[in-house]
Amino acid sequence: MRSVAYVFSAAHDGHAVDIDRDTVLVTGYSPSGTGFLSKDPAGTVTLFITPVSEMIDHNFVGELNGVVLNVPLNSGDTVYLSVNSAGYYCLIFDDVV
Repeated sequence: MRSVAYVFSAAHDGHAVDIDRDTVLVTGYSPSGTGFLSKDPAGTVTLFITPVSEMIDHNFVGELNGVVLNVPLNSGDTVYLSVNSAGYYCLIFDDVV
């Protein structure tokens, strides 16, 4: 298992997380606030918390709330982290060997 922590001083949308190896995103966690991962840089916190209209986002990866995700990601993929407040946000990966 490998964990990566991201620290933000304020709410932030679309922070690119470049995947440098084949891995599985096991889970994400934050005691600080709500965070979302999407494969679409337009998938912002506002979009998921207070959508303007009904929507379906096929690029949604998961919410950082400690739920097991087990999302496979490949080297070269990019996921976008959006958070609703300052604090730290942790992603936990299980690298494919």
